[in-house]
Amino acid sequence: NINPTRLMEDLHHLRSIGAAEPYVPEAKGGDGVKKGVIRPALTPQDVEARKWLMQRCEESGMETSMDRLGNTVCVGSGDDANPTRPRLLAGSHSDTQPTGGWLDGALGVVFAIEAARALKEHGLPQVLDVVNFNDEEGRFGSLVGSTSICGGNIDMGSVSSSPEGVAPRLTLGEEIRNRDLQDLPLFRLGDGPLKGPYFGYFEAHIEQGRRLERGNVDVAAVTGIVGLRQCRVLFSGESNHAGSTQMRDRRDAFQGAIQFAYKLNNIMGQKYGSTEAVWTMGKIEVSPGAASIIPSHADLTVQWRAATEERMDEMYLEVKRLVEAFRGDPEVPVDVELDAGDRLAVEAVHMDSHLVDIVRESAVHSGASCEDLFSGAIHDAGIIKKMGQIPSVMLFVPSIDGISHDFREDTKEEDIIKGAEVFARAAAAMIQQHPS
Repeated sequence: NINPTRLMEDLHHLRSIGAAEPYVPEAKGGDGVKKGVIRPALTPQDVEARKWLMQRCEESGMETSMDRLGNTVCVGSGDDANPTRPRLLAGSHSDTQPTGGWLDGALGVVFAIEAARALKEHGLPQVLDVVNFNDEEGRFGSLVGSTSICGGNIDMGSVSSSPEGVAPRLTLGEEIRNRDLQDLPLFRLGDGPLKGPYFGYFEAHIEQGRRLERGNVDVAAVTGIVGLRQCRVLFSGESNHAGSTQMRDRRDAFQGAIQFAYKLNNIMGQKYGSTEAVWTMGKIEVSPGAASIIPSHADLTVQWRAATEERMDEMYLEVKRLVEAFRGDPEVPVDVELDAGDRLAVEAVHMDSHLVDIVRESAVHSGASCEDLFSGAIHDAGIIKKMGQIPSVMLFVPSIDGISHDFREDTKEEDIIKGAEVFARAAAAMIQQHPS
């Protein structure tokens, strides 16, 4: 059994580190209580939060350490009867978006700490290690902390993408020096505090969608994480005076982009609207970018996500076909080009079926309803499974109104506690089923 009071107190104290309300009065959760957080990676608030979480683990007898990127690892004391017993790695991340919620990532770290404490209090082997990855949210790149831990290359010259008012536009290397972390090592799986060996990785997270809430389901056993594709479509027209140029004489690149986005959304909706696939056109850059000048160029970013490589390839073909159709359409007075050299590709990842079964069974034994879900968001668990080659699984709890990456992000307290109970029970079952 977990300690619900301790669990909630830890989550609320963590929320107070970088609390948004002193700066943003409307930063309230789904229940109207102030809960927003501003704690991007490697800000003073981020490092303070990480050190406080390490302290909580130390109070429970775990050995803690931090690496150069701010990744932290808290190691259980082990199994005296079996010193070489395989371990379970569990955790998530405590850094936030510039307008962050209080549970995205943080919930997974605190769930892992509470599970480790519950194992100790019930006399079970202390073979659960807690990891808190840094920069999952992408201030300096995609999933920086977990990628580094799995041996991936990290660009210390990457510049912060956070708004200037939230975090300074410095490089990763500069912020590491500002936090006085430059002399620390970089952690790697299989070495140092992460020597393991690990039989699995377990991560809890808010769903960041409405499927559980809509179905009145307590938790989800995550069976996989979607893949992601992204490309740019470039539109070239002709700048001219916004007042004296007649509409029939215009070659407006922005209007071309709008027409393209409208038609692509209709095509994708007709073919994939009833599937798990999603698509977004969330970024467009227009130049010269002046109110009285007809745009000569527009740069539209198209992103789509799906559970299989085949589906993502199909969706890319739809983008290509529409580009070709626009090129041959005399009614489109602009040039259209697909920038294939600027594509982003992240493969879909499937969770370990045995660990998924344990999550399902643990939900039943905890009296919780459970549903299988494929994650529509990218998570550290995908990196640990794909790059780290460690069997992985995730557990989701409901999100109020499906909101995340926003100050309004929230989950009902009873859902948090129920999710933590399932998580701890599942972690114990995983450990008991992997004695050697």
